[in-house]
Amino acid sequence: MVRKTGKKERLYVIGDRGVGILIIKLKPLRVVQISDEEINRYGKSLGGDGYAKIGALLWRVIADHNAAEGQGRAIDSDKIAGIESLIETGADISDVEFVFKTNISTVSLQVGKQHNKQIKSALCHLINGAKGEESTLFDAILNDSGSEDNKC
Repeated sequence: MVRKTGKKERLYVIGDRGVGILIIKLKPLRVVQISDEEINRYGKSLGGDGYAKIGALLWRVIADHNAAEGQGRAIDSDKIAGIESLIETGADISDVEFVFKTNISTVSLQVGKQHNKQIKSALCHLINGAKGEESTLFDAILNDSGSEDNKC
């Protein structure tokens, strides 16, 4: 049976070994973090790589959804084992245009804000959140003129 909802709720899964897995669903926004400790505990309980196992399970959720929507096939156990193997060996598996990863300080964000006026609003909201203000979702504006027009 093909089930078409017609409503697109994008799902992003970001796995960062040593940090955890972040699952982000848009419209409405929902964010879940699975900690590195929890992933490692789970992996030890199964005698394997927790990141690979959780990553493969999340891949299965996506594949099963796509199959139900008529946009692909469900995934079988052999393919799940293949996904686990790819994650375990460190292969990049992505269906997004880009994912960047770095460690960065608030000072560096402040400098970036000064030199990149177009994304000043986005960087400003990151900085404010880093200072311990209430955790809130902000919509950042882009400044196509590069001037100081936004007030963050």
